[in-house]
Amino acid sequence: KKADVGVAMGITGTDVAKEVADMVVTDDNFVSIVHAIREGRIIFNNIVKSITYLISCNLGEVIAIFVAIALGLPAPLLPVQILWVNLVTDGLPALSLAFDDGHEGIMQRHPSDHKSLLTKKSLSFIIPMGVLIGLLTILSFVVTYTMVGEDSARTIAFTTLVGLQMAMVFVVRNGQHPFSNKFLLISVAISLILHIIIISVPPFSLIFNPGFP
Repeated sequence: KKADVGVAMGITGTDVAKEVADMVVTDDNFVSIVHAIREGRIIFNNIVKSITYLISCNLGEVIAIFVAIALGLPAPLLPVQILWVNLVTDGLPALSLAFDDGHEGIMQRHPSDHKSLLTKKSLSFIIPMGVLIGLLTILSFVVTYTMVGEDSARTIAFTTLVGLQMAMVFVVRNGQHPFSNKFLLISVAISLILHIIIISVPPFSLIFNPGFP
């Protein structure tokens, strides 16, 4: 009862021990605790990766729009484009990160005492990457705005943002093999195919790419 984590056996343990225990090993095998800790760390890491990915991408969108307003430029993204990015482009890869396997050294890591999913380390990654996504998106808009017109420049910025976000989903995986998560590869492929369709195939192009001839 005074232990940091009270453990009781599920088969041979007494009812009293099970009631006061924090953890009950149902098969009476301590190896199960190791497996449970590993799965718990994988789940926690995947949640952090999804949150890091989503916040970085959304921060990039905000920065792109804010810089455009500050420079007196038209909005680099249409509301429907922002909605599409948030619901489809961000959503599918973020969900697929839940299927990531843990990296090889996950059990060599020291126990974490973080009570929040966002730490100084994660914020030191989120902010620079969000700024980078935002600046590259608005840069693509600014460079092409006077060359091809507002509508086409907006489509280029839209495509730049989608491409950067598809790259970002692999960056947040902490160096894991890019082909180790087949669900992630499928979701990225679907997102890119859908993006090509909505900007080039009528009637979708009339909504997402008004400048399409």
